[in-house]
Amino acid sequence: SLTNTTNAGIDANAQINQNSTHTAEQGVRVSARTEVETVNMSGILSLNSLAAMVGIAPVAATGGVGGAFLYVNYTKTTTALIASGVQLRAEQLLVTADTITKNLSIAVSGGRAGGCSVNGSISILVTNNTTTAAIDDGATVRSDTGLAGVDENGDKTVDPVTEMSNIYVHANDYSHIYNIVGAVSIAEEVGVGISAAINVMTRTTRSYIGNDEAGTDGP
Repeated sequence: SLTNTTNAGIDANAQINQNSTHTAEQGVRVSARTEVETVNMSGILSLNSLAAMVGIAPVAATGGVGGAFLYVNYTKTTTALIASGVQLRAEQLLVTADTITKNLSIAVSGGRAGGCSVNGSISILVTNNTTTAAIDDGATVRSDTGLAGVDENGDKTVDPVTEMSNIYVHANDYSHIYNIVGAVSIAEEVGVGISAAINVMTRTTRSYIGNDEAGTDGP
């Protein structure tokens, strides 16, 4: 199991760019990012099976049973927050939270027997992601005149219609999940192979300005 907590923020009652020397070119960015990349493997493969694959005739047992089990659990919390009571002034304000999951899970079981061969594999992947970007109720934010561009989609260009903003609050969850299972049984009489891949994903992604009403009256 992996548990990650990433927080970025401006705490309550902080004052940012409030002095008289403030210039219009100043900007503020609050960014939280959690990124997890893993490769997880579980398996069992008998010597008889390997021999059969390369054309060698090994001595096969009367019966054989094999199994592989893989369990992976991710819990990730990513928060970018400007808290209540903050006084902030900037030409451009960016508040972003990103959760990135890249997972490859492989569970394989294989065996060979003269009479009966039974093999199975199970891979279970559980993902719980909470991603929040917010300017809380009670914060005072002033953005000076003039629009600034944000390369939201990462294409290294700024769209003049969709990616121009003074205040930008954005939460993203990118999950790339690959869960691969397999079972191979070789037998002269009965061969049984069973495999199952189970993905349980819970993702909560929120961006808001003001009161957080998720779970009550809605965002």
